[in-house]
Order: sequence, then C-alpha cells, then structure tokens
Amino acid sequence: MKTHSLPERIEDNFGAPLHRVFELLKVVHSSEGETLYLDYSEAKFTHPFLTAAISGLKEKHGALLQVPSDQFRHSNIQMYMDTVAYPDGLHFIWPYPQNTDEVKQNFELKSFLPILNFPSDLSSESDMFRSILISSFEKLLARQSNLKGEKLISIKFLISEAIDNISEHSQVSTGKIFAQTFPTKLYLICVC
Repeated sequence: MKTHSLPERIEDNFGAPLHRVFELLKVVHSSEGETLYLDYSEAKFTHPFLTAAISGLKEKHGALLQVPSDQFRHSNIQMYMDTVAYPDGLHFIWPYPQNTDEVKQNFELKSFLPILNFPSDLSSESDMFRSILISSFEKLLARQSNLKGEKLISIKFLISEAIDNISEHSQVSTGKIFAQTFPTKLYLICVC
C-alpha cells in the first residue's frame, strides 16, 4: 500500500487546490493497481475543490483509494468533513423522496451544500429530482452571493449546463454537486 500525505494547508487561490488535484491524479494513476491511502494526519484545512475531487476519485477507484472519513487528527477538519458528508456524499436512491419539501428545507438555509450525489440518467424521475437539487443550490447561490440579474442568470446557466452535460455525456450513474460560501473572502465555490 502506498501513502500520499495531504498538506497541512492549501492556499486559498484557485490554482493551489487545482494543482493538488492534478498532483493526486498523477499519484493515483502511477499506483498501477496498488492501494493508495490518503493521509490527512497533518492537515489543518482542506479546500472544498480538493474535497469534492477526492470524493469523485474514491467513487471511481473504489477500494484502490483508501480515504479516511473519521481519522482526522484536527477536530476542526473532522467536523468539516462530517458536515459535508465526506468522502461518499449523500445519496438519494430511487424511488426518490415523494415529499421533496424536506429535502429542500435541509439545504436552503445553509451556507453550504454537502457533497450531493444526484442521478445522472435521463429518466423523467431523475430529471425531476435533479431539478429539485438544482433549485436548492440556486437559492443558496442567490442568497449567499448577493448576485442578481444577468450575473445570477449567467451563473445558473453554467451550473445547469454542467449538470446537463454530466447527464447527457458522462456515462456515469451519478454526478456530484458541492458548494460552500466563504463570506469573508466574498466568493462561493461550487463543483459539479
């Protein structure tokens, strides 16, 4: 088994977590079927972009990528990971909840969306349920970012298009959406 240590902290700029994702992809692909264990023992902070990417990698590589979900040395990172449902995210299985008010209420008043796995098939049931999750996400986006008018419409379009592309072209059974606001830094991160 190989071990890959994650850094104590990842810088806040967009390029830093993206660099870490590419670095991790290189390590995963070079492991050639050997199990890879992600070591968070030194981490005091993890970036949402990296967190979402690792969730996707774990789903893709299964048992070949060991990702601890309750072994963080620092309590603040453990609380964060528990809050966002790391590493597997929240799954909704068919038949999807009939009363979606509860699903919407769970997310609409928060400053984040946990890692949500949404069905990516093209059935009408899946399409309706995706719409509910997207609606909750858009309300979070509008409330937290204070975007209005054309800016909000543009961001909504990009997110909708990304989710549609997952459903129409990715050939996977689920997609992921994850979002978190950083009010002091005045930005919102979303990952599909």
